[in-house]
Amino acid sequence: MKSARELAAGVLDDVSAREHDAARGTFDGLDVEIRLVDRGVGSSRDPWTEIVVLGQAVRDDLHLGVIAQTDRDAKDVEEEQLGTDLVLDDPQFDPVFLVEAGPADVVKSLLDARVRKQMLALKPLGLHTRPEGLVLDKPSWLEDPKVVRALVILAVAITRRVPHAFEAPDRDARSRSAYRDGPSATSMGRSRRDEVADVKARKQLRDERNAQRGCYTVIAILAIVAILSMLSLIFAQE
Repeated sequence: MKSARELAAGVLDDVSAREHDAARGTFDGLDVEIRLVDRGVGSSRDPWTEIVVLGQAVRDDLHLGVIAQTDRDAKDVEEEQLGTDLVLDDPQFDPVFLVEAGPADVVKSLLDARVRKQMLALKPLGLHTRPEGLVLDKPSWLEDPKVVRALVILAVAITRRVPHAFEAPDRDARSRSAYRDGPSATSMGRSRRDEVADVKARKQLRDERNAQRGCYTVIAILAIVAILSMLSLIFAQE
């Protein structure tokens, strides 16, 4: 397994390793960190590689939560109204990714055809906004520096696009505010923050349901083990 520093050495400038599984440097003038992390506990732990553009895209009127979509996710959103899935009218992208993100007008501008094509080429992967910055993540601890470089390039490119993704809707809002029924920049900003809050609330409901399912699965497994143990004791006594 390559260390985070080894992965970063061929991609980032001014690399410094905080520890074996995290290295920080710069790319195109932005601070970027490569992390090799474990998620989950015990036998359910899974390795992931994270690319974090530090301190970027952190704002209260933007939320990105794009992950590989499963049949269960689709059912949760469509039938049970748990979570959201922003449709981008891309027949190749929409079935593959669950887009729990907002505001819709900004996200549609941010995830344009070029970005969607690059994300499809690198799938499976996720795109998130977190308190520390914008994050691209991919299952497994990556070994191929070419893939790591492609992820860094994409993460930085998306980060650079964030201000521009707000410009067109903002410009349209300013234009319409000149008319009686047009929204003001203040009301539009408030509406965006409300939309982001709704997306986060719906995601939390889906996360809670998934956590419950995990508990039910563990309980079912324990029950089966208990039954098998009882049966083995019964047969041993006969």
